[in-house]
Amino acid sequence: MLILQALWSQGVNSEYKDVFSRLNRAQRLSCQLIHAGLDTLNKENEDFARAIRESYRELMGSKDSAAINRAVELWGDRVISLYKNAMDILWHVEYHLKHPKKPIFDIMGPMHRSYLEFQQQLDHEVKEIIEKAKNLKREDFEKLYDERFFQQPNNTT
Repeated sequence: MLILQALWSQGVNSEYKDVFSRLNRAQRLSCQLIHAGLDTLNKENEDFARAIRESYRELMGSKDSAAINRAVELWGDRVISLYKNAMDILWHVEYHLKHPKKPIFDIMGPMHRSYLEFQQQLDHEVKEIIEKAKNLKREDFEKLYDERFFQQPNNTT
């Protein structure tokens, strides 16, 4: 919505205004949800980057391992949250693309079931990523090519 509003205020309104006015209510709500989600994600990402810079300045050269560990734990929680938010937006985009005529959002219906299944799968995926990350070594970050990144995931669930 904000993109469309900005374009309209700049006089670029004929195409976008025409297209948006042709969307049904479900399509407009879906677009608004996706756009609002992206705006929120971008702001949270900026806030996180600012917080990392600030805490890095505070902790640089610190011998307080408890404070450093706490900061790393907080950063990890925030990264998980940002990742889940990004994946949530992607789910909504994919849902809209699969149901372009009527991307209806229901409660206790098929869309809701699909969304909750996705959330459960996402929680499982995050736990797997964290477990695999525990085996990383510093040298792993220095490799430009790693065969593991090109292997198909094991979908055993």
